[in-house]
Amino acid sequence: MAHEKCSHCRQNFDENSLICDDLGNKFCCNGCKQVFYLLKENGLDSFYERLGKNTLNAAKIREFSQSQTQGIY
Repeated sequence: MAHEKCSHCRQNFDENSLICDDLGNKFCCNGCKQVFYLLKENGLDSFYERLGKNTLNAAKIREFSQSQTQGIY
């Protein structure tokens, strides 16, 4: 089972689970794909040069309690 890096977060994944685009970029999820294109389309692709050999961590979903959501609406 071969592993490849996501073009955005640079974490390793099974190559069969990656989403591939027409340009050969590979993504672990649609979130990474969208952020990758957002950066590219806005001229911010130097982000990846600055990232260097580092990887990005997945965003954490925060659970909200009932008391935290009161008064929002």
